[in-house]
Amino acid sequence: MNIIPAIDIKNGKCVRLYMGDFNKETVYFENPIKVAIMFEEKKYTNLHIVDLDGALNGELINVEIISKLKKDTNLIIQYGGGIRTFEKAEMLMKLGIDRIIIGTMAIKKMNILKKISNKYGKKIIIALDVKNDYIFINAWKEKTDINIEDKISDLIKLNISNFLITDISRDGTLKGPNIELYERLLKKFNINIIASGGVSSIEDIKKLEAIGIKETVVGKALYENNLELEGVNNDN
Repeated sequence: MNIIPAIDIKNGKCVRLYMGDFNKETVYFENPIKVAIMFEEKKYTNLHIVDLDGALNGELINVEIISKLKKDTNLIIQYGGGIRTFEKAEMLMKLGIDRIIIGTMAIKKMNILKKISNKYGKKIIIALDVKNDYIFINAWKEKTDINIEDKISDLIKLNISNFLITDISRDGTLKGPNIELYERLLKKFNINIIASGGVSSIEDIKKLEAIGIKETVVGKALYENNLELEGVNNDN
């Protein structure tokens, strides 16, 4: 299991939201770069970065922080938030970002997504944020009438295979991941699912691993010491 620590950036700080609510924000650290270095010292190899300001405004707000973070660590970085055009995706790739996470654009601009996918292939992760099987976009502010299974069926036609799937109702709650959702999707589709939302313990990680999940994003559980950082199996 590849455990991927999460850093969510808002106003230049490392924060976590509760169920995606921007009004329920906890600031854990003032300096995201120091947090990334801490994770690297704990032998993590990957890092999950979300620019919450970018996701909310549709722009790349915290690019300077991301660029410095990439220069100051050897972490494999996957980044999302505000990537709404081909040019922004290309700029991030030129900064050395290893994988880019595309959410809203995958719903609203399939033509641009196709162009990005054709050029960058396996470096693309599609973020599907769901509640009761329906997808939310624009920093979880806008509910769509799109069912997650229908959307995955469309996206795999573009040879996209990496999906970051978050159950919004679990995110930041420490109530455990939505095992039923992931198991159902893995049985139906031959895709790589990066699980996100609700992970609270080693037991949760073992449950995900048992159903075939190979990558998991973990945030609040690490910040609140629910998981012993050096006790987690972080084999790629």
